[in-house]
Amino acid sequence: MTDYLKAHSIFVLQGVRAWIDPERKERRTFHANGDGTFVVDGNTINLRSLMEDKLPSGV
Repeated sequence: MTDYLKAHSIFVLQGVRAWIDPERKERRTFHANGDGTFVVDGNTINLRSLMEDKLPSGV
């Protein structure tokens, strides 16, 4: 984590690596909700149990 803006409950992260397979035609969207859940092409993935020690109390 790079920073946490407490007034707005926003984590500021720094991307350290990205990769794409230019041969793959299918593309997917990915969105971090900020509470340990993520949305991939409309489906929610709950990884909160893996993130709890990184989340501020009350989130």
